[in-house]
Amino acid sequence: MAKERTCFQLSFLIFLSLFSKFVSLEATKPSPNSSISNAAGCVELERKALLRFKQELAGFKFSCLSGKISLSLLELKYLNHLDLSWNDFQGKTIPEYIGSLNLRRNFPDSLPTTNLTALRIFRLGYNNFSNFLPRWLSNISTLEVLDLSISRMKGPIDHISWRKLCKLQPLYLSNNDISGEIVDLVAGLSGCGNASLEALQLVGNKLSGQIPDSIGHFKHLRSLYLQSNSFSGSIPSSIGSLNDLETLDLSSNAISGTIPDSIGQLSKDGLQAPSFYEQDPPDFTVSYRQSMDLIVKGRQLEYNLTLGIVNVLDLSSNNLKGEIPEEIINLTYLGTLNLSWNQLTGKIPDKIGSLQRLETLDLSNNHLSEFKDDEVEDGDDGEMLWFYIGMAAGFSLGFWVVCGTLIMKKSWKRAYFQFVDETKDKIFVAIAVCVARLRR
Repeated sequence: MAKERTCFQLSFLIFLSLFSKFVSLEATKPSPNSSISNAAGCVELERKALLRFKQELAGFKFSCLSGKISLSLLELKYLNHLDLSWNDFQGKTIPEYIGSLNLRRNFPDSLPTTNLTALRIFRLGYNNFSNFLPRWLSNISTLEVLDLSISRMKGPIDHISWRKLCKLQPLYLSNNDISGEIVDLVAGLSGCGNASLEALQLVGNKLSGQIPDSIGHFKHLRSLYLQSNSFSGSIPSSIGSLNDLETLDLSSNAISGTIPDSIGQLSKDGLQAPSFYEQDPPDFTVSYRQSMDLIVKGRQLEYNLTLGIVNVLDLSSNNLKGEIPEEIINLTYLGTLNLSWNQLTGKIPDKIGSLQRLETLDLSNNHLSEFKDDEVEDGDDGEMLWFYIGMAAGFSLGFWVVCGTLIMKKSWKRAYFQFVDETKDKIFVAIAVCVARLRR
């Protein structure tokens, strides 16, 4: 399977270069001075460049390519997308005009330092860099997609000046060793006039501090994954202004305070899938995943392009206190709600059952009281109250009916006490006779 993928990558690279050239020739009308022979000559030059590039490669019989990246690659002036992922190249010469670059599982030592002035898509995930976030990424203002997940990156997250990366849509930095606070990152990306960020994934790092209130400036943000870090403080109320938000995961942090009422403002109808999942950037032949795997309570759920109707709210494993806000029932498209392992108190909202699309609900390990038991308990309290009232009234009535009559009527009183005395004498005589018989 890997061998077929490698062959396909190389064939696709050759086809893409030649095809893009022909498209360019047809889209641009030749001038009277141009000739078909000149066009054929340009294609021939690129064909020879591809052949020289191939000659530098090795490992065609194995699962991955190796060798050096030939300088002839720089002669492919119409190359837009370069996929060198899942290989083992040692050379790091990359055309500076490249627009889409995929180096996943490729460069084990260090990052390429080419001035990639036209780069729009950059994927470096699943590598083994073990170094700091590269500062030179700050200079690639054309970046729209940045994926550095699972690449053993380390150091402070503000090592990069994020203010220049205003075109970023998804930013993936998950499962690294990145530390520090995200204040500068959020301020830098949200400070752009056209803040276009749609996905922010910082899962499994060593990030700390508070989630800044400026997080609410990302008006187009659809997914926010900050779980498994060391964030503290409270959830900013500005979260409620993220009208396009579909997935919010702040689990496994040290967040405290209460759940803000503004979280109920996250509801929105008719959402569509994020643009970076749904379509490719112009002029780029790039395929992104069109589905999302979500693991909740050991159950793996897969969502496809209907992401717009899937909302996930996970605030588990924090130090949240207070009650669950009633506004949470406004999230009509909520599919997963996980508030477990907190210190929440009070009643579960009575109308939480009205969330018809809710598939997963976990409120365990809190101090909540179930609303159904409360209703039963309230009913029991009322019944007990009326029981005591009835018992007191019955005792009072019976007491005064008997004793009142004896007090008011002397003849009845004499007859009653005479009867009591006679009964007492009969009982005494009966006991005395029984004792005498037992002694015989």
